[in-house]
Amino acid sequence: MPLKVRVAGPAVLTSLAFALTLAMLGVIGFSDSPALAANVSCGDMITTDTTLHKDLNNCPTTAS
Repeated sequence: MPLKVRVAGPAVLTSLAFALTLAMLGVIGFSDSPALAANVSCGDMITTDTTLHKDLNNCPTTAS
């Protein structure tokens, strides 16, 4: 007895694509990986919690 292959209609495929997109956004949105940022240098304004991985040496002093 031969198998019959049934192709899903456009509505089913659209629903599956939407569900897959939501799942991917959920994984990306809730990942615990740290944000990647550019190197910090003298004179940069830091507005978020930041950990420096090296000292900033020989920076000119500025009055704030």
